[in-house]
Amino acid sequence: MIRTVLSMSIQIEIEGVLPWRRALLTSGGQLLGEAVARDRAASTQTASADS
Repeated sequence: MIRTVLSMSIQIEIEGVLPWRRALLTSGGQLLGEAVARDRAASTQTASADS
């Protein structure tokens, strides 16, 4: 029980959002879309730097 409370309090301090609120605000699809966008941006930058 103590570990759970400490873990949650540290997570709240780091992220600034309650864990269950963060889950409501960000869906898995949204996270996947952001990751794909970052990968595309990185590959575009690499391709333009190679040219």
